[in-house]
Order: sequence, then C-alpha cells, then structure tokens
Amino acid sequence: MRVWPTDADVNLHINNGVYFSLMDLGRFDLTVRSGIWRVLRERRRNPVAGAETISFRRSLRLWQRFSIESRIIGVAEKAVFGAPPMGWRAPAGR
Repeated sequence: MRVWPTDADVNLHINNGVYFSLMDLGRFDLTVRSGIWRVLRERRRNPVAGAETISFRRSLRLWQRFSIESRIIGVAEKAVFGAPPMGWRAPAGR
C-alpha cells in the first residue's frame, strides 16, 4: 500500500482518522481470508469493532509504502481480539 494525497493532512503524513479506516480494511481482509466472514454471514451476524486503541510510533509520509499485518491474538465467547500493526517498508535499494 502507499500513502496517497487523499490520505495526507497539512503536514503531508497520514491523517489520524485514516489509520482507523486502514485498520478496518485489515480486519475485513482477515475475516474474509480466514473464513470467519462466511460463518458469520451464515449465522446472520455482523462483525463490529467494540473498541480500538492506537499508538503512533512514527509518521507515514506522503507516497511512502507500508503494509498492514492483521492477526488474531485471542478469542472469547463473544469476541475475537486482533492486533493490526502497520509497518513501513524502505524504498527498494536502501
């Protein structure tokens, strides 16, 4: 993935709200790839984010490449806990 001008704020890095939208995409991708989405839909259930916490470690600058690596870290009776860390990749050749 890459930071596009529509993702950036006046400081030319990702707007804080965009991080949450990107994490939503990561969660959706994880539920579809794992088969959880199909099971939930068969049971007429919809996954929702009950809470989100974010810590900003470094800025993602305009045009910078990055990846989202969602993973499940725990399961309870009515909840699945995930960790969607976002990482960045240095440009090729560096």
